[in-house]
Amino acid sequence: MKQSHPWTADIIQHAYYSLGSNRHRMPWLGRPRNRANHQAFTLVELLVVIAIIGLLVGLLLPAVNSAREAARRTACSSNIRQVAMSALNYESARLRLPPGYLGPDPPQRAVAGTELLTPNEQFVGVLAYLLPYLEESVVYDSIDINLNVDEHSPDGPWWTFDETWFISQARIPLFRCPSAPDRSTEESVALLNTYWDEGESQLAVQIATFASTAPGETNYIGCAGYIGIVGHPLADELHGVFTNRSSNPLSKVKDGTSKTIMFGECLGITEPEFVAAHTWIASGSLPVAFGIGNEGWGRFSSQHPGLVLTTFVDGSVHPLSVDIDQQVLNAIGGMREGSLVDISSL
Repeated sequence: MKQSHPWTADIIQHAYYSLGSNRHRMPWLGRPRNRANHQAFTLVELLVVIAIIGLLVGLLLPAVNSAREAARRTACSSNIRQVAMSALNYESARLRLPPGYLGPDPPQRAVAGTELLTPNEQFVGVLAYLLPYLEESVVYDSIDINLNVDEHSPDGPWWTFDETWFISQARIPLFRCPSAPDRSTEESVALLNTYWDEGESQLAVQIATFASTAPGETNYIGCAGYIGIVGHPLADELHGVFTNRSSNPLSKVKDGTSKTIMFGECLGITEPEFVAAHTWIASGSLPVAFGIGNEGWGRFSSQHPGLVLTTFVDGSVHPLSVDIDQQVLNAIGGMREGSLVDISSL
């Protein structure tokens, strides 16, 4: 039962008797009007009031939604910056950045249909390496697969290890953009791989998913540059800081740490055939070759209107317009591309 304050009744009583006594002592205040004499709203007046209220609500809602999105964008900026700073802390401790992901070596197609063509690779992505620097050491210590860049996994990829599979289900709020849709109830990305398909003469981004909602989701993924290092000379020249089995010290970022993308947002995958969430344990790095803005497994994307949040290698946060020139995007995606870019114009 809700309890009132002990003095509530006294105040009510005092107010009641004061009003009563004042009315009794000062008759010029007049007698209470007969409620029966009040006129009700006419139908026209009621409709006018409803119309005014509707107009006010219509004016206020965009402002409220804009304020909410601004708050979500601020939170997203904080999240992605913390991810970038954890990578810099990793580099300070180990004198190199973590790998983009542990994929096929040499780079090649990893999956054909439902067949895993390269079963001796870990397929663990960059975010797993950053866990100890994000106060997630318990999660990191439970990953029981070999994370050495120079070694492979004869016992299979990460999802074949019981403890790693279990801990991959950890939900890490820092890896989620507040504006992004929740896709944790859909399929999950098991691996993300870029390669040069010589037979088809094309650069490709490949994913594999499982029909499982278990692994934890992420909206932040490392940048591979144009399409990573895939064995194609023109593409490889434009590679970014996070590629397949990369191990880059900051000294190799020749274009400048304040002019090179490190991480970007990604919403996940929405296709007619399936919907899938990127997972923090497997989704390592994405290319800029296919632009930004639209959803898809091969590009950075965002729920923020007209822009995608990125961090550069110096830890600064930069919103990039979805209409950014592709040549400029290629330049800031690569770590040693050599083009001069005015960052203030982005």
